[in-house]
Amino acid sequence: DNPAAICTGLQRAVDPNRATEDDLCSQAPNICDMDGRLMKLVLSGSDFGNLVCKSGFPQSAANLTRLQILDLSKNRITDDTASVVAVISKLNTLEKLFLHGNALDGPLDCGLFTHATLQVLWLSENLLKGSIPACATQSTQSKLEQISLKGNQLAGPIPDFRQGSPLIMFDISDNGPKGNSKGINGTLPYSIQNAKLLEFLDIS
Repeated sequence: DNPAAICTGLQRAVDPNRATEDDLCSQAPNICDMDGRLMKLVLSGSDFGNLVCKSGFPQSAANLTRLQILDLSKNRITDDTASVVAVISKLNTLEKLFLHGNALDGPLDCGLFTHATLQVLWLSENLLKGSIPACATQSTQSKLEQISLKGNQLAGPIPDFRQGSPLIMFDISDNGPKGNSKGINGTLPYSIQNAKLLEFLDIS
């Protein structure tokens, strides 16, 4: 296995012949179902004070097909969002994805916003660049209620919001290329009225 593309701790955990000490079901706050399949996985650097992923988004996570909650925040993961999508596209029950405080780079992949079951997406405090794609707020496939893109290097206009948007929270604050004051710009689109459930909006 390529250590730059996989987290060794997670790799051991998904091994059918794993040792008892590598069983993530026995480590709070993780939660498993009656069959011993992970439903909630928290390997946040902030919770355990460890560096889970030195580089590369862990492709082993694609084997955790019962996952509903995945938290790999604050682990300095360096990769692009296409690699994230390659994993979550295989997780058909995933509802919450927390990847804030990493080093994810490049543009936003639309697969993040069109996942069939994902409701919460936190990508704040990464190194994401480019504009916010229209699919982030316009996809009719999206079930997303929370989107946090705060503290990246995104720039450009705020896309329109689709009719019947499920969004409750939308945070795109503190964005812009380093050394450049031009981040998210333009006016708030009139279509924001389509997000009738919206309770929290930050575009500062």
